[in-house]
Amino acid sequence: MPKSLEACKWEVGTYFAEIKEFTYAIRTYALSNGRSLKFIKNDNKRIYVKCLGGKGNCKWYTYCSFRADVNAWQLRKLFHAHNCSRDFNVKLMTSKWLSERMEKTMRENPTMKVMDIREKVTRKWNVGISRNMTFRARAMAKDNVKGSFKEQFRIIYDYGHELLKTNPGTTVQIKVDNSNREVIFQRFYA
Repeated sequence: MPKSLEACKWEVGTYFAEIKEFTYAIRTYALSNGRSLKFIKNDNKRIYVKCLGGKGNCKWYTYCSFRADVNAWQLRKLFHAHNCSRDFNVKLMTSKWLSERMEKTMRENPTMKVMDIREKVTRKWNVGISRNMTFRARAMAKDNVKGSFKEQFRIIYDYGHELLKTNPGTTVQIKVDNSNREVIFQRFYA
């Protein structure tokens, strides 16, 4: 999948292994080109996407359906000429999509501020996003880079067993509190 779909030429007959691949391509295309696309039909057999630009008069649309004979999704219909202008408020931007695109940035600069992220998104894709979406996307990207704290503490016992296995004679103590059927980590001694 290309990083930018600005010059992407959609072709009827293109196959997608999973529905996620097609929806990801549509989101990336919408954001790269500043188009207000909307999923009109989106179920387990078909996806119909239409452009809402030009006060709903844009002719661009695409239709993708599942083909059981090849066990894949296929682009079946397409009208790829837009008669609308670029839109600054693209609704297909989601915090999950943005977090996936921000992972490299969060690795390089984990303390990046929300306003800096908003400015970077505006410069890169020429779309506006809210502070809340930026905050959620940054938190998701940090979790993906570092792993969430809950996931880290779930494997604390595995870490203790690994220490015992690799360092014979070592003692390990893990202190947790059980309150309201939830295990809360207190301390670790090795």
